[in-house]
Amino acid sequence: MLRQLCEHYLREVTETTTEALSWMDTERSTLVAAAEMAIGRGWSPPAAGLTIAIQQCLDDRGHYEQALALGRKALTLEESTVDAPGLTLLALTLWRQGNFAGSIPIYRRALHAAGVIGDRRSLGRAHNGLGFAYWRLGVFPQALRCFQAGLDVGARIGDHSIQAYARTGIGYLAHWRRQPHSGLAHHEEAVLLARLAHDQEVECHALNGIGLGALAVGRVEQALEYWQRALHLARHTGSPFSEARALVGLGWGHQRHGEPDTAKRYHRAGLEVAQAIGDRYQQARACISLADIHTIRGEAEAVRVSEVEVGLRTGSPRRGCRTASRADRGPSATCAAAASRPQWCWRYCPAVAAHASVEAEARSRL
Repeated sequence: MLRQLCEHYLREVTETTTEALSWMDTERSTLVAAAEMAIGRGWSPPAAGLTIAIQQCLDDRGHYEQALALGRKALTLEESTVDAPGLTLLALTLWRQGNFAGSIPIYRRALHAAGVIGDRRSLGRAHNGLGFAYWRLGVFPQALRCFQAGLDVGARIGDHSIQAYARTGIGYLAHWRRQPHSGLAHHEEAVLLARLAHDQEVECHALNGIGLGALAVGRVEQALEYWQRALHLARHTGSPFSEARALVGLGWGHQRHGEPDTAKRYHRAGLEVAQAIGDRYQQARACISLADIHTIRGEAEAVRVSEVEVGLRTGSPRRGCRTASRADRGPSATCAAAASRPQWCWRYCPAVAAHASVEAEARSRL
C-alpha cells in the first residue's frame, strides 16, 4: 500500500502545471517523507524518480538544504540511473548557494556517471554546470570549454534547453570579457532556444543577461525592460533565485538612471529574497550595491553597516575599509570614485572578485 502511494506521488510530481506546482508546495513535507521512505526501503524505480522530481522542485523553490539532504540520501540507492541526474542536481544546489568550488567535484562525478550509463542529457547539463562554476570562479578558458561541450551535446541530441544554457553561459563570458555586443547576441539566441524548449528558468537567465549587456552598452531603458521581464517570469514560475538576480539588476539600472531611492528599494528587495533562500552571492552583490549608493551620498555609517553585512553574508572577515575616506568627503565624492569601490569590497567573496572590474565599469557611468 505504501509503495503504491509512492508510485502515485511519482505520477503527481511529474506534472508541471501551476496547480501541480502549488500542490507540491503545500505537500512538500509529505512528499519529502515519502521519498525518504522509498529510499530507505529500496523501492526502485519509484524511489529514484520520486526523489529526483522532488529534489528538482525543492531546488527550484529555493529550499536548498532540503534538496541537498534528499539528494545525498538518493545516492545510497543501488539503481545507477539516479547517479548522473542526482549528482547534477546536488551540484546545482551547491552552486545556487554560492558554493561554486564545492560544486565542481560533484559535477565531475556526474560527468563520469553520465558517461558510464550513456545519459547524454545529464552529460550536457553537467558540462554546462561546470562551465557556470568555473565562470563564477573566474576560470574563463575552462568555463568556455565546458560550455562548448554542453552546446555540442545539446546539438547532437536536439535538446534546446541544454543549448540555451550553454549559450547563456557563453554570453556571460563575453560580457565579462568586455564584449557586450557578442554577449547580447548569445543571450538573445538563448531566449529563442529556451522558448523552443518551454524552459522558463533558462529564459530568465538569458533575460537577466540581456539586461546586463544592455546596461554595459548604455541602453539603460532596454536593460530595465529586460530585467522587468525577467522579474515577471521569475515570479510567474516561482523561481526565487532568478527573482533575486532580476531585482538586483533593476537596482543597477535605476542607479544608472539617476534614481538612487528606487535603486535602493530594488536592492533591498533582492537582498531579502536572496537571504530567504540562502543565496550568499546575490546577498553580497545587493549589499555592495547599497554601499555604493550610500558612498555616493556620503552616508558613512550606512556604508559601514553595508560593509559588515557583506562580510557576514560571505563568511569572510572584515578587512578594513578604504571607502570611509571617500564617504567622509561627502556628496562631493565623484561617481567614478564611488564606482571603483567594489575593487576592495569584492575581497569579501573571492568568487565575486572575477567579476569586479566589469561590474564596476558597468556602474562607472552612474
